[in-house]
Amino acid sequence: MKPRNWALLIVGCFFAVALQVGVGLWFISSHRPHAHRQDFAIARNDVRFDVNFADPAFDAAEEPIQPEEAGKIREVAAPAKDLVLTPPVTHQNLSVFFIRGRETTPNRKVMPLEVALANGLATVHQDLTIDNYADVPLFVQGGDIIKGGTQDRTLPYDMLIPVAARRVSLPAFCVEQGRSGPRGDEISASFQTSTEQLPTNALHLAARRQRSQQMVWNSVRDLQTDLARVVGNSVQAPISQTSLQLTLEHPRLRESIDESVKNLAVLPVENDVIGAVFTVNGKVLRAETYGSNAMFREMYAKLLRANAIAALVEKRPGQRVEAPNEEAVRQFLAAVEGNNNVQRSRRDGTLNLRQESNGVVIFDTCDVQGDNAVLHRSYLAR
Repeated sequence: MKPRNWALLIVGCFFAVALQVGVGLWFISSHRPHAHRQDFAIARNDVRFDVNFADPAFDAAEEPIQPEEAGKIREVAAPAKDLVLTPPVTHQNLSVFFIRGRETTPNRKVMPLEVALANGLATVHQDLTIDNYADVPLFVQGGDIIKGGTQDRTLPYDMLIPVAARRVSLPAFCVEQGRSGPRGDEISASFQTSTEQLPTNALHLAARRQRSQQMVWNSVRDLQTDLARVVGNSVQAPISQTSLQLTLEHPRLRESIDESVKNLAVLPVENDVIGAVFTVNGKVLRAETYGSNAMFREMYAKLLRANAIAALVEKRPGQRVEAPNEEAVRQFLAAVEGNNNVQRSRRDGTLNLRQESNGVVIFDTCDVQGDNAVLHRSYLAR
């Protein structure tokens, strides 16, 4: 056989083998169980499809970090012993201790997502990407709910969206089961507002720790059931009964928490107030601290509404409740200090840390543009 014919034969055999291998690999991958795939779905162009939660476009895998590295990251976070607690302010079964301490990021200017959307300085697209038109970074707080699109969503993690950023991907869970198209007069191509936070720790932990869409849906349903029991009637919206956002907007619910919000809305005048501890039925539920007094003041109203709803769920007729003592609150805030089991993840320039001990989980957001100073710390009882 001529050399040219031998060459053609060899090339033909190579391509035939490559084709068979490619088809075989496709068949295996398409029929193999997805061990790392969570029950997580998003919608793009009104068509739902599954997404691998480990995809860096939507989430970042956590990794353990060494104790010495954790110490370097956390050296600018105020330890619990250095925080000053104000006497509690109480209404019914909800108490608030305000936290005074050193500002870790006093000069860092950020804009909450709620403010940016309300002023046309951000767009959250239906494909769960965000544009920042503001002259400062946008701050997305874990548990923020975005309303609109083809399904209301919650954004489970803190994120800083840089100035002039376009189409930054946002991890998200659905908090409105079943809808996959426009709702009423709303624009389905984007999300219009972000006025509410996830109200309960069960919802926060399902989204931020368990990372389970089904657990988020279950927690929404449980919350709606509990609220109906407490207020004496359904708080589901006829236009979309599964929507958590519309439940939180329900006039009957707003009326039920209005008195608590009014009584606890006044902030201390001191300019070193950087956070708050929320207690329900005499037990610490949640605490939030921020890198600056200005940042805390911008976030407080949203936090207060969410915790007033959490307290409403736990309210019992005739119940008389006292706030926990200061020592119990300090023990809660210090629960994870000295525990070096820290998980780290990065999302588009945002450094997130998760650490937990028996009964408490904390989530830190570090400012990578400011020596990893802790911009926000969230404490959740579990």
